[in-house]
Amino acid sequence: METSPLLKFSLIFPDFPALNPYPTILIDTNTEMIPLRVITWNCQGIQRNPDILATLITHCSSPDIILLTETWTRSGTLSTIIRNICDINNYSLAFSSTSRNPKQKGRNKGGVVVLISKEWAHPSIVRPWKGPAIHGYLDGVDIEVKDGHSLTILAAYVPPSHDDKMLASRIRKTIVHSTTQQGNRTIVGGDFNLWYTLWRTKRPTHQWR
Repeated sequence: METSPLLKFSLIFPDFPALNPYPTILIDTNTEMIPLRVITWNCQGIQRNPDILATLITHCSSPDIILLTETWTRSGTLSTIIRNICDINNYSLAFSSTSRNPKQKGRNKGGVVVLISKEWAHPSIVRPWKGPAIHGYLDGVDIEVKDGHSLTILAAYVPPSHDDKMLASRIRKTIVHSTTQQGNRTIVGGDFNLWYTLWRTKRPTHQWR
């Protein structure tokens, strides 16, 4: 089976017209750059930060894709305020929460959200990711494109705790599977809690090399 590498993209801000229904996925084979406006944000509680989300959308050149992590949502719950912000600003919404442990106290862990601009990709061609999703840690959407294939867009959150090494490995393997075995063009963004010496940390993280 022909494999498909993770697409590399740069955060550039071109002005191009709304496309309906199919987004134009332009790939320069020399630079491997896709003209997309992408934002990723660890919001540490989306329900308590609606104003920041609204600011991201309205003051950051109307991003095509917004990837949120640590939303701390519970399964099936997302406030009306957040949904209204997405509707008013013309974004499709997909969110994933971790399952709640009855013994767990306090807020939920993890949680990821993918927002897709309806001006870039019409809702009729945006589908839930076929997965396998890791609820609250890795999830997203598939977008149909004209060549008959799909573009997978994933939000990922890898907890920093050493107790979650197995979870980190599972997330990594799932991403690799999506891009190589399934052969999908894939964009992944989020918070991987990576440590590296260039970032003035004392130890590098080897699990994602």
